[in-house]
Amino acid sequence: MPFCSRCRPRDLPDRLHMTEGSGSATFHTSPTCQALVEGQNAVERRGGTKAPIIVIDRKRAASTGKLPCLRCFPHLRGRLNG
Repeated sequence: MPFCSRCRPRDLPDRLHMTEGSGSATFHTSPTCQALVEGQNAVERRGGTKAPIIVIDRKRAASTGKLPCLRCFPHLRGRLNG
């Protein structure tokens, strides 16, 4: 998990969005998040196939080891370990 137990966000919405593919490093509040859309467009420009966007609950999102999108969660900027 990218957060220590003190810094782990506890205010995530019930439903989050991420791509089904393993390349995605973040989860988002909306399937129309600009960062998510830009990432999928970049995959397509490189000749790849965009992975489907799936809805996950906050518990699953927290267990993926993926980071919250900083466009969706700007208040978490600076709290990431590493």
